[in-house]
Amino acid sequence: MNKDLRDNRKVENEIDLIELFKYLTKKWLVIFLCTIVGIVASGLYTRYLVTPMYSSSSLVYIRGASSTISSLTDIQIGFYLADDYEVIFKSRTVMEKVVNKLNLKTSASALGARVTVSNESGRNTLKISATADNPNDARDIVNAVVEYGVDMVKEINTKEPYIIEKAIANPSKVSPSMTKNVFVGAIGGLAFSIALYVVIYLVNDYVTDVETIEFKLGIPVIGSIPESEALIYKKGHKKKRRRHHSKKKDSKENK
Repeated sequence: MNKDLRDNRKVENEIDLIELFKYLTKKWLVIFLCTIVGIVASGLYTRYLVTPMYSSSSLVYIRGASSTISSLTDIQIGFYLADDYEVIFKSRTVMEKVVNKLNLKTSASALGARVTVSNESGRNTLKISATADNPNDARDIVNAVVEYGVDMVKEINTKEPYIIEKAIANPSKVSPSMTKNVFVGAIGGLAFSIALYVVIYLVNDYVTDVETIEFKLGIPVIGSIPESEALIYKKGHKKKRRRHHSKKKDSKENK
């Protein structure tokens, strides 16, 4: 008994999914239009409301205390100092000096969030990057960070870092991504429309056909009464007949 009941529930769930899919396919035009609206809205938002950001970077080589880099010891010392240099280059002292030099309208902590110092090669090379809403500002920030960072490193008993590559202005923006935002907008519009119709389908308890009655009640329908226009109550038509009847009555009284 319980097994049959579980099997019936499983079949009902499968039928629900099939009916839901059929219901959504009937609304494909609205779902498609919602997807297009999502694409257009995200594109306009990205194009006119989001500030484009640009990035610039510089490379610094870490050296040991000797005047050459041929010594294995010097190379190892530079490798171990990489983590310390990352902290120094992003320190609050360096950020404050950069803000004052470039007259930036931001705080040292906010500037530090836009500056990245990484040891990508895993060796003795540091990459200093910064983002700004102007390519020239990004370049100036990176070069200033490198300048003041190198000055602070001089106080440590090691060789001054060597600047491999200074930052230059890069006209290519790094954010926002039009392709990514348009894709997100399309997915958002599609998901919103489908979710809306799924909710409408689930809360709709109206019976519209014989199949729904049989599915809900679990019993077969013996017969049905077809809809006839003669049984439809036409309020406006009845008013007209009454008005026409009253006119005839008035005309008779006048006679």
